[in-house]
Parts: sequence; C-alpha cells; structure tokens
Amino acid sequence: MTAPHTLRTGHLGTALGVQTTAPRLSWQLPAGATGQQAYRLTTDGGWDTGWVDSDRQLLVPYAGPPLVSGQRVTWQVQVRTDLGESPPSAPAWFETGLLWAEDWSAVWVEPGTMPTGPAGDRPAALLRVEFDVDAPVVVGRLHATAQGLYEAFLDGGRVGDAELTPGYTQYDARLQVQTHDVGPLAPGRHALAVVLADGWFRGQVGITRATDQWGDRTALLAQLHLTAADGSTVVVGTGADWRSSVGHVVAADLIAGERWDLTRRPAGWDAPASTTPAGTPSPWSTTATRGWSTPRPRRSAGSRSWCPARSPGSPPAPTSWTWARTSTAGSG
Repeated sequence: MTAPHTLRTGHLGTALGVQTTAPRLSWQLPAGATGQQAYRLTTDGGWDTGWVDSDRQLLVPYAGPPLVSGQRVTWQVQVRTDLGESPPSAPAWFETGLLWAEDWSAVWVEPGTMPTGPAGDRPAALLRVEFDVDAPVVVGRLHATAQGLYEAFLDGGRVGDAELTPGYTQYDARLQVQTHDVGPLAPGRHALAVVLADGWFRGQVGITRATDQWGDRTALLAQLHLTAADGSTVVVGTGADWRSSVGHVVAADLIAGERWDLTRRPAGWDAPASTTPAGTPSPWSTTATRGWSTPRPRRSAGSRSWCPARSPGSPPAPTSWTWARTSTAGSG
C-alpha cells in the first residue's frame, strides 16, 4: 500500500508566509483507496493527533503547539482506508509569515515626489535602499505589500514571478502580504529596489475608469529578514533611509497599459553601489515616511492563502500570498 500524497497547506504546495495560527492541511489518499476511515497527523514540533476516526482529508486545521512568526513546521499524515493502514506520507512543510502587528518594524514610505499626470498616464516610482551583510545569509525572507502595485528586485534580479502584487483588496480593511524566498546571500553590499505604480489603489478602475478610489498617494511597506548560519538575524525595512525617483516606467495603468522610456532608466537603479555619472544631477530624493497613521498588517483568524497570477510559461517561484487584516497605530 502506498502513502498519502499531494500534501497541501491552504491549497498551496509551497506554503511560505502563512498568516494564520491555524493553517488548514489537506492530502490525497493512497493510490487505489476509495475511502478514508481515519487519519493521523504528526509534526516535527511534537504534535501528534493520534488516530482520528474521520473521513476528512481537506482543510483540517492545525492544532499543535502555538506558532510564532517565521516558523517552519514539517508535517506528515497517515491514513486508514479500505486498503488498510498506510505508511507515513513524505514530509511537507509550511512556514508562517509575520503574524502580529508588532513583528513589523518597517514603516510605510511613499515617493518623495509623488508621480503625477493625467488619469491613466501617471509614471511609476522607483524606490531603493542599500544595506551591508557581514556574514553569509542562509535564509532570506522578504515580506511586502503596497498601496498600489509593486515589483521588487534584489541586487538587480527580480524577486519572485508574481504579477500585479499585492493584488486587489478592500484596502481600508485588508492588505495582501507576499512572502518571498530571497536567500542565500553572500557578505557584502546589497540593494533592495522596488517599482511602485498606481494599480487598483489610485489607478483607473471599472467601466467609468474612476481613479483615486482608495487614495491619491501610493506607498510601500517591506521588511527583509536575513538569517545567518549562527541564527543571528538582520532586519532591513522601509524607512527614512530609502530613496525614490521617477524613472523609465513613464506610464503604468491597469486599463491604459504601461509604457517605458529606457533613456530615463537610472543606471544600476536596482543594484548595489548605484552611482550617478559625474556632472549629472542625482535623480534620487528621500522618501516620505507615514509612520503608523497608515494601517499596518495584523493577523486575521480568517487569513486565506491565494495562488498568485504569473506570466505565461513562468515556473512557480517560492512566493506565497496571504491576507492580513489592517489596524491603525496602537491596535494589535
């Protein structure tokens, strides 16, 4: 008899950045089995359900030891079916994101000069920060969301393959937060850069092409966690040290489309040690921070995981989408 297979957490095969303390686990029965009579779940943290008489195999809530932010849990399942008792499944895993509002040390930032223009013809902003890493990074996680749409880059390479992140949402009640796997990293100088555009937040929406539905100023919230082999962690978040510019994306709108002018692309804008040619004014200005007057993510008991939209033909990248309710300063 074969083992259960196709283990999933919240419908995801790669469950990275889960934002609930009770992720829901699913599996498929061994080949040839027609019905489940009981199951047994175990984790590397010591949780063992024992044999549970149930035919349930979809969205079984995790009920093990309390989870903390950034925790990876490896789990397995055994089943009893009409074929008998199965061996344990191959291990699967899920990893939590930032579960609590206090886990966010980053603050919202917006472009120092907000891109302006006619509706549907506003440029995207470029934002960036450089940082140093002293020891080899074995695990790297980027948690990001925006009021607008963002694409992130690390040392010149695209982070993830999801499009239109963070996705549409009810911005005054929920934010979608993505968690990206960005490790490992070598010691040295690094750069985290982001393209920030209007999206559904302030771009054209619907048959009337209404604009500024949720606000008239885009913003980014991002927090990078870098863990070395000895367990030490460096956190790089959006804040006053970020810089912004208007660059090569001269128009970006969900209805009117996107236009580039590569003559306006700042050289090395998404790479470390970005420099401006001698005699050329720097295109970079300071960002404006919002503190926590803008809502911040907090865990929701109703958090849901989603599969991201990807470009046709692109292989899945280790990225997870999760919902998080929002709160204002002082709420948890």
